[in-house]
Amino acid sequence: MKGMIPFVLGTFMMAGPVSAMGEVRFFDHFHRDAIRSGSSYVEGYLGYTEYDHPDVSSIHVGARGGIPLVPRFELGLGGGFVDMDYDGGGGASGLTDLDIVGKYHLGARGSNRITVGGSLTLPVGDEEIGEGNADLGLFGAIRRPLDGNTVLMGSAGLNFEERGGTDRKSSLHLGGGLIHRVDGRLHLLGELGMDTEGDRMLFTAGVDYLTWSGGRLRGAVSLGIDDGSPDFMLRGGYLTGF
Repeated sequence: MKGMIPFVLGTFMMAGPVSAMGEVRFFDHFHRDAIRSGSSYVEGYLGYTEYDHPDVSSIHVGARGGIPLVPRFELGLGGGFVDMDYDGGGGASGLTDLDIVGKYHLGARGSNRITVGGSLTLPVGDEEIGEGNADLGLFGAIRRPLDGNTVLMGSAGLNFEERGGTDRKSSLHLGGGLIHRVDGRLHLLGELGMDTEGDRMLFTAGVDYLTWSGGRLRGAVSLGIDDGSPDFMLRGGYLTGF
């Protein structure tokens, strides 16, 4: 985890004044990022996840998106359905909690794009799949162009996670990522995130392709680095504005 801090701080290094590629979104930092949308958007996605401890796999179907309420403030929402299968037999399925994110764009600071925000998880999910928790969080994020085809992202936040009744545990989140534009339609993404509570660290590599219809086909593979993370994740989705 110690190597994560220099990685995140590296996103604040000097770079040239080019586009922040605000049309391309990260996978794990979908809302906790410093981009600003001029219109509403939604992504439908399908994911497969494997854990070793415990030995369980799951399929996740969901949707997430955002609505710009005023020029600098955006409201984000997300939720879905999970079907879990235990290696020893049995399983569970149900709805996830509803994620609500509000973020305020501080605007451009030179070539930087900076956002601050907060999150709330409504405990409407099923406890059988580990949901039903009212979590709170605060975060800040920045995007900074590295050159004409590459953008760096840094994200940091403090989460207050409910685990068992009214008990809450604080968790520091640090994340960083990179977007590289291959051409006018194809972008490659890489991101790394860690949470101090639960020993979670996840690396994700993905692609984002702008279709002729204006939507974006997206796919990603994730590998867990620490014990509390999924061992493997595979995700695909389609994002469109409206």
